[in-house]
Amino acid sequence: MMVVNMQFILPEHRMNQTPPLALVKTWYDLLSSSEDNSVKQHAQQMLLNAFESPEAIATYLKANNILKH
Repeated sequence: MMVVNMQFILPEHRMNQTPPLALVKTWYDLLSSSEDNSVKQHAQQMLLNAFESPEAIATYLKANNILKH
């Protein structure tokens, strides 16, 4: 399975902004349910790159009803 690094796809000026909700949800779904560890690791890294800390990820996921409170 080939994994594409989304950092090279997003324009540089977007890197400091929150990614689209659908993309964050996809990363979270892959992290939560993929059986492939490399996919899980990549999804986790993408979330950390976007939010910088597990706490910030959890806050965003809860605020957008992706992760239950």
